[in-house]
Amino acid sequence: MQQKPEYRAVLAENIPDELKAHPYWCVWKSEWNGEKWTKPPYHPETGRKLSGPRDDLSQYTSFETALEAYQNGNYTGIGLWPEGLVVGDLDKCVDSENTIVNEEAEAILSAARTYAELSPTISGEGETIGGLRFVFFGKKPGKKCRDNKRGFEIYDGSSYLTITGHTLNGDKISDDADKIAVVYGMMFPSTAPKSSSVSAPNLSPSSVQFSPPGFRQFKDMTDIEKLEWCLEKYPDFPPLWNGDISGHDSHSEADFALMRKLVQLFGRDESRVADFFRQSGLWTEERHKGKGKDYVEKSAVKAVSGFTGQTTEEYFDSRPEPDHREPEPVKIPEGFEAELLKQVADKPGYAFNTDILKIAAELDPEQFQDLYFKLSLIKGFPKGDFKKAVAKAKRQNKKPVKSESYPAEVSPDAFPYGEDGKEMFMLKRYMQDGNEFFSRERLVRGGVIRILSEEIVDNGEAETEIYNISATTASGRDLPVKSVKQEDLPKAQWLFLWPKYIHPEAGYKLRDHSRLAVQCISGIYPTIRAYGFTGWKKINGKYLYLCNSGAIGADGFHSDITVKLDGNMTAYDMPTLGTKEGVRQSLELSALMPYSLLSAAYRSPLCEFFKNDVSVFISGSTGIFKSELTALVQAHFGSEFNGRYLPDCWNSTANSIGKRGFMAKDAVFTIDEFKPSGSQTQVRLLHKKADDVLRDAANGSGRGRMNPDGSLKKTFYCRGVIVSSGEDLPKGQSLQARLISIQLKPGSVDKAELSKAQEKSKGGVYAGAMALYIQWIADKAGKDFEQALHARFIEIRDSLYDRMDAAHDRTPSNFSQMLLGLDTFLTFAVDKGYISQEERNHHFSNAILEAVTLGNAQTSDQSSENEVDIFLESISSLVSSGYGHLCNLQNGQPKNPLSWGWENDGIKFYAPRGIQIGWTDGSDVWLNPSAAFKAVQDFNRSQGKELAVSSGTLWKRMREQGKLLSFGKEPTKQKKILGKNTRTLHLSCEIFGFEAEVTENLCYQVENCYPENETKSDISVKSNKVTEKKQRTPILIGSVPSSPSEVQNPDKENECCNNPDCFDCEHFEVHTNARKEEL
Repeated sequence: MQQKPEYRAVLAENIPDELKAHPYWCVWKSEWNGEKWTKPPYHPETGRKLSGPRDDLSQYTSFETALEAYQNGNYTGIGLWPEGLVVGDLDKCVDSENTIVNEEAEAILSAARTYAELSPTISGEGETIGGLRFVFFGKKPGKKCRDNKRGFEIYDGSSYLTITGHTLNGDKISDDADKIAVVYGMMFPSTAPKSSSVSAPNLSPSSVQFSPPGFRQFKDMTDIEKLEWCLEKYPDFPPLWNGDISGHDSHSEADFALMRKLVQLFGRDESRVADFFRQSGLWTEERHKGKGKDYVEKSAVKAVSGFTGQTTEEYFDSRPEPDHREPEPVKIPEGFEAELLKQVADKPGYAFNTDILKIAAELDPEQFQDLYFKLSLIKGFPKGDFKKAVAKAKRQNKKPVKSESYPAEVSPDAFPYGEDGKEMFMLKRYMQDGNEFFSRERLVRGGVIRILSEEIVDNGEAETEIYNISATTASGRDLPVKSVKQEDLPKAQWLFLWPKYIHPEAGYKLRDHSRLAVQCISGIYPTIRAYGFTGWKKINGKYLYLCNSGAIGADGFHSDITVKLDGNMTAYDMPTLGTKEGVRQSLELSALMPYSLLSAAYRSPLCEFFKNDVSVFISGSTGIFKSELTALVQAHFGSEFNGRYLPDCWNSTANSIGKRGFMAKDAVFTIDEFKPSGSQTQVRLLHKKADDVLRDAANGSGRGRMNPDGSLKKTFYCRGVIVSSGEDLPKGQSLQARLISIQLKPGSVDKAELSKAQEKSKGGVYAGAMALYIQWIADKAGKDFEQALHARFIEIRDSLYDRMDAAHDRTPSNFSQMLLGLDTFLTFAVDKGYISQEERNHHFSNAILEAVTLGNAQTSDQSSENEVDIFLESISSLVSSGYGHLCNLQNGQPKNPLSWGWENDGIKFYAPRGIQIGWTDGSDVWLNPSAAFKAVQDFNRSQGKELAVSSGTLWKRMREQGKLLSFGKEPTKQKKILGKNTRTLHLSCEIFGFEAEVTENLCYQVENCYPENETKSDISVKSNKVTEKKQRTPILIGSVPSSPSEVQNPDKENECCNNPDCFDCEHFEVHTNARKEEL
């Protein structure tokens, strides 16, 4: 049995997000199969080995599930089924130091320019070097997939792929089909089309082949060889040459793009460019007929005059002429071999003469091999020592450069690293003849990379270190500055951020030296503290409110505070303090929208001092200006916000919304366009997303998750006030209890006033008013302010409790949150003299009346979301619509069968419809819990709805709400049906809209079927609310009554009425058989 190999640990943080989103992941174990160690895949949840066809996608799961199973320690690694991927696998090309030692593999990886990583196996018996693999999006271009001799393989669905995260070539996965074709041709040269031999430059698209011209000078190539070279070198050139304009907006744009390529390839000769263009696939007489005879010539002149770069011919002409002369063989001095052999014989220690080693180091390979063979014939000759000594002499034979040659290029602080403006290098020190020398090894070519500054970004809970890194090309051009996180700095992947201009040398060791060189050459750089959120932050003992361009404090605006926001979040900006008129105009918006919506703007800056746990949701049909109203509220925090430019929408993921809401601290955060549509799954997922986001905001905490190392991930949730709009409300009574729901009706918004308000919003009127309000809060901020807010909230809430008698327990508290914001803003306006006390009282009293009206309306809306009511209404609906029925206690036809899900055949008999969900005696109902719950769920799903609670929870809520007539320790009740105890839910038929039966139940057309010792006048009919005595009357034909013994004498349930014509007692079958015999 072979020694078990070592395997690399999975570095999950390095795996590209594009792969993590792949839905077909698994885990694997290292197992001995009797011949070798294998890596069979397993399902991470079931723990079973994947069986059957490996491409059965139902066997796979998500990345998170696979990673969690791996981290639990039961598996060796993770993998995925490469659906939609092309995977290249190169074996035995990486040494123990993770350096690529196979030149062919290195060339393939360089051409691929896509995500690549090391294979999982580190070492094993008989294995000295490992492998690597790279990944594309796409399909394998040919049939061949394996070269066993070279250890190369490429596949797109024949095998699952192990993933390690030990990256080699960046973290971006390419989908370039041309690159896939080039790499495929390099891996399997025999599959690449051969170049045709053409005597004349016939440059039609079909004549051009995809094969590199070889190591020849560009200027010596024929035109077709140059074109072949260009087709292989530039992936975007072949589609244009062959007439494909899919990457361009028009034919003219594609024509000009090809012209520029031809100028770059063949030089600045307009006539030559025009001739080549006419031989391309873009040129057709018919298409260019209407463009004029000289269209091509004019376009060629324009392309040449507008081309400012270096043509390919100019580039190659500027390079030094290569020396193709064969090196002269080193002449072995006369007597060299004899001297060496003599030395070997005289000195058993084999301290080889330096001069002899120098000569041996200069021999060409054939000469050295011949000498080495002769020496190896000597018994006891240390061949290994001799080879090492010659190799060392070869290194010392390099022309030395004295250290004094580099005083300007290498500073003492950066030693041994330096740069000369064109490249970055490392100096290696060595001694020779008692003197110190340095050899120069290049690390980065094409320019110089430096760290400009360090940024410490505070997101409110943790700090992130970011390094701003710049690059300058050899020509002096400054490239865009890139930001790199502190944890990514040691990985050195950022060295490849400018692949077109800056080229780090290959190899892991040199990459580490390159990273250290950048750090040393950069010297001392500044550290900048920045904030990645809006809202309050205590800086130097003072409360400051952060926005995109600075911070607002009690003493005005602070532009020296750095805030880093992304995307739409940069619109959170209030750099200018407003005016008295702006404050009044902000309050005037109450004529355009409800106070509860407007107050969200005033409430959000108070979240730092008094937690908010409610969101505002405005709903209504499309085209009634919902988004425009929410945009006016949002514009209090930035004049750039409008109905088409808001912080977020419900199309984003829950994590993305949570992250942005976390950044929008102490501010309004608008989430637009809640519009459930599509399949039932899509609708259900949207409602779940809304539940997650809104519930997290109310609870003040996000959904907890774990990092690969077992530590808890940071959670994100909205830290301000969420304002949302949509055509429907999110489902769930519990969730709606955390919302202020505002139903907007068509025609309720004045369009003319709305337009005026939008102009003021665009001019920054509302943002200026908010800046004044925030400045006032900054002056008041502190413990006393917090206590005053809390006391005022309780006062407002208690007032609303007295006015909202029918409201949900949370409703008064919800509206009090928004009214607290309005009350504080009115206090600010009065304090500053912007409004009078009478105006304040007017606004607040109107807001109270509106809150009471909206709160009572919202209570009725919430009752429709009560799961118990939904269940009972669903039972009535499915029975009346034929999806279910109830039987009598003998599983037969109940009284009034049409009311209980039965249908008439038009003459006399009745048949049940749908499935049986329970039993009834005309007064009470006993539901079968399992059958009823399943029937309701199926019925609701067919209409795009679903109960959000389990059956057990539902039965408990029915008991809590007094819907059950009787129950035991559990909500269900044992009922004897057909002689068996059956667990049921006991309800009144009145709950389903049917009146309880108060007449006696008689056997069909039977005069004397009474319990023993009773007469007609003795029979007492009982119901839930009424007990009265009535004379029996016959029942109409077609209606089969319940057993009289069941109704009048419950203690005698099993007693037979002994009447063969009775259809309804427990001995119905006995009666029926007797009747058959009689007939």
